[in-house]
Amino acid sequence: MSRFSKVLGLTGGIAATAILLLFGVLMIDWARSTSSVERDDLVAQARSPDERFVAEIHLFTTAMHGGPDKLYVTLGRAGLSSSDKIYERTYECDDRSAFRLQWASTHELIITYGECDAEHERSKGPYSDFYYKEQNRVWQCDSTWQDVKINYQDSRYIAAY
Repeated sequence: MSRFSKVLGLTGGIAATAILLLFGVLMIDWARSTSSVERDDLVAQARSPDERFVAEIHLFTTAMHGGPDKLYVTLGRAGLSSSDKIYERTYECDDRSAFRLQWASTHELIITYGECDAEHERSKGPYSDFYYKEQNRVWQCDSTWQDVKINYQDSRYIAAY
């Protein structure tokens, strides 16, 4: 019986050590993923011809792996720290060259946009159209802001992931 107890004790000790080691690895991985921070990067900025308004393109990157990144446009009065979000979409591509801001006049802003072709998502067979639409989902698209008319133009440019 004593030999059986030693084997059982040794096996139990090894199992407990393996569980603690696995738990430690999972805690380190969890701490590393939560230490990632969300980022909000300014991509482009355009001032109205009379310098009263400022439009900006931002890229919001989530800290969570697999979380949706969003590209959005804000519009506000020059000199004020606050501005309003007038356009927002899911956009997972690093290439943002299709997005531009242009003032046609002091009261008309043109937002040029493109789409993201997240190839690894499109390859999922029958769900490819769903994933493509989710990668390019428009959340907000305003046509006016105070006394500024907003026009949207599709650049027909599709960025690769």
